[in-house]
Amino acid sequence: MQYGNQESSGYLYGHHRHTALFSERKRSFRFDIPISAAILRDTGIFNHKTNFKGGLMKKMISAAVCLLLAGSIHLYAHCQIPCGIYNDPLRTSMIYEDLNTIDKSVAAIRKLSGEKTIDYNQLVRWINNKDLHAQKIQTVVSEYFMTQRIVPVKPGEKGYAEYVTQITLLHSLLIDAMKAKQSVDPAITVRMRATLKAFEKAYPPAAIHHEH
Repeated sequence: MQYGNQESSGYLYGHHRHTALFSERKRSFRFDIPISAAILRDTGIFNHKTNFKGGLMKKMISAAVCLLLAGSIHLYAHCQIPCGIYNDPLRTSMIYEDLNTIDKSVAAIRKLSGEKTIDYNQLVRWINNKDLHAQKIQTVVSEYFMTQRIVPVKPGEKGYAEYVTQITLLHSLLIDAMKAKQSVDPAITVRMRATLKAFEKAYPPAAIHHEH
């Protein structure tokens, strides 16, 4: 059985719906799982030349559960099965996007707060939006990078200095994300961008291409 005819730049597009059957103690469980073909191919689970055999079904099930769990929290955190599906540059890009949103929220809050007649409805919405994206940064940093991607290194072992640098930078992001919730100081996100760029250098798998 082969999957996928549309291919562009090495990626498959669209979704394939797979039906899984399980039998345990003479009981059958049937359910449909929408699985992103692009993600499955990127992780080597299948491509247009792959046949279903060996441990493929186990990998599919693990990936499907991971995607379902991740989708329930807007893909910002990550399942801890572990499913083995990781995309570090994507998470870095998401943090930059959150920082841009925080900047826009801060600008709106400062503008609305200075108006003669304050629109409290919009003011509250922008404050909530700012805090939401600061929290998203904290979630990605703590639950994705610190929990699942940065491998602990003991003192004296090779790579310990690099490990300390990585964790220190991530800790700084967590603290500044907290400060971003507490104020409307635009200098905070400026500092966070600098910290994030430093983290990209300290942890190359998370690096993304920056346009100049």
